[in-house]
Amino acid sequence: MGKLYYGDNLDILQRYITDESVALSLCSDKLGSVMRAFMEFPGPNDMMAYLAMTAPRLVELSRALKPTGSLYLH
Repeated sequence: MGKLYYGDNLDILQRYITDESVALSLCSDKLGSVMRAFMEFPGPNDMMAYLAMTAPRLVELSRALKPTGSLYLH
């Protein structure tokens, strides 16, 4: 069955989760464009800091996601 990991999800994703192994986890391939747009529109702020922290995690989730998988970001 499933496993429970403890720690920073970026580290866990990079160290333990293989490519296309997750069935449920929606990431955009245009994440860089979105980040640049956020930086240009509102400028540096708390939201930009959150997005900068979240972006690499979404990239790793996208890598780990099966082609038929889904990611729901809340």
